[in-house]
Amino acid sequence: MELKQLLDRGIDEQLANEILNLAKNDLKDMVPRSRLNEETSKNKSLNDTVTALNSKIDTLTSNASDNAELNSIIEQLKTEKDNLQKSYNASLDEMRINSAVESALRDAKAKNIKAVLPFINKNDLRLTEDKTRVLGLSEIVKDLVEGEDTAFLFEGKNTTKIDGIEPKETNVKPNEKPKNEWTYEDWVAEIERQNK
Repeated sequence: MELKQLLDRGIDEQLANEILNLAKNDLKDMVPRSRLNEETSKNKSLNDTVTALNSKIDTLTSNASDNAELNSIIEQLKTEKDNLQKSYNASLDEMRINSAVESALRDAKAKNIKAVLPFINKNDLRLTEDKTRVLGLSEIVKDLVEGEDTAFLFEGKNTTKIDGIEPKETNVKPNEKPKNEWTYEDWVAEIERQNK
């Protein structure tokens, strides 16, 4: 929802801004449905794999606890399970960082979030231990908003200055009669006025 859409529906600007602020606060921590479905699918797949590996480990452990070959298979499966868990956690952290970056850019009033994303090195961003905040994000966004090369990507930060020649002022007033009523003297005065 954008301010223009609300204004087109006859809502005054102050009320429209209040509605947008309330909507932004409600949507701040929301994840798009497609990403949620994708991550839910990944999560289910990883959980199914981990469950299957745990089942294999338990079966092998109970059947042959002293067999060296089976013990090596068990260790291999444990390593595989740990790698899958790390992959799942990394995927979840990446989703959290992406969501926080998009939210921060929305709050900074980026004109086009996809256009601003290439300016953000996500490798420099880290989640806090409780995984609720992204360290360094606010500084990066602030630098982008205030940056000379990137300020144009954000609303209200237009620093474009147009230089040029100012028109010459004259004391002669143009003829105020309709051109079809002009006399020869009126035409001569107009041409002289334009040539000054």
